Amino acid sequence: MTVSIRYGILGPIESSSWFVKAVASSPNSEIVALACEKTKEKQNLINVPVFESYSELCQSPDVDVIFVPTSNTNHYEGAKLALENKKHVLIDSPFTKHKVGANELFLLAERQSCFLMEAQQTVFLSAYARIKEMIANEEIGTICYVESRTHLPYDAAWTRSLERGGGALNLGGAYPLTLIPFLLETEPTDWSGLGVNKVGEADTRCTLNFRCGNVLVNNVISLDFDLDDKLTIVGTNGKIVIQNYLDPDAVIVMTPNGTKRLTNQNELDAGTNVLNHVSDCISSQKTSSPVLTKKITVKTVEIISNLYSQWYGDPLN
Repeated sequence: MTVSIRYGILGPIESSSWFVKAVASSPNSEIVALACEKTKEKQNLINVPVFESYSELCQSPDVDVIFVPTSNTNHYEGAKLALENKKHVLIDSPFTKHKVGANELFLLAERQSCFLMEAQQTVFLSAYARIKEMIANEEIGTICYVESRTHLPYDAAWTRSLERGGGALNLGGAYPLTLIPFLLETEPTDWSGLGVNKVGEADTRCTLNFRCGNVLVNNVISLDFDLDDKLTIVGTNGKIVIQNYLDPDAVIVMTPNGTKRLTNQNELDAGTNVLNHVSDCISSQKTSSPVLTKKITVKTVEIISNLYSQWYGDPLN
């Protein structure tokens, strides 16, 4: 059973376009308030009350869930403030900068009986539910290798700042680190990677490698040059190719018996699926998602922060 959810946005509306669109498509969700602490952000683009402080929004009795959008520098502080005021929280990806902070937020959510989740949309696409089923049924044999290529055309100034949560790995690493373990039902281990950056700036391109059991996973993420966005899953008896894998319109399955194209019929927007899932979890009094689990989220934060520590010392403190 779903419940009607009243959302408040903790931050700039211009960083929340996908969320606003998803709410408009979700019959059990609505935006009822916005908090902006900077004058230039106070333009009310969605015709709802605008609070001048984050604290006021988090204390409002008319708000059920606080959505914390980008930029990423305030994710931890914003989520903690909301949870301390017994509000459910949905944090735009990436979740937080540190594993310690991520664990603290989940523990606080449990203590406050509040729901907490990263708004990582990809795992909620029905295409990946179908692919997960195919993998479990060994339709392309035993999975042995996964490869992804991702171009994220972010151009805001903060995306080049590690202090503010920018960087190719920060902005794009959560996609493979959540999606691949979700599909394979195996935790990522033995990670490594390389980043390229200008002096004083965050990485604008990087590689990310890890293992999920016996499956090798290789990823390239770019902010500054174009890539053919694609996810390839290779098995011992075929492969699955997903073009534009963050928002796929079709899936190509290749086996010795031939090639078939799977298309999505009446596919809901990924953001709408996220909000419907949030509503379901809140109605069943969950404090974390059974799909995008606490374990996957914390492990993702750990891997990203560990690689940045290797590359830059410890720039995220």
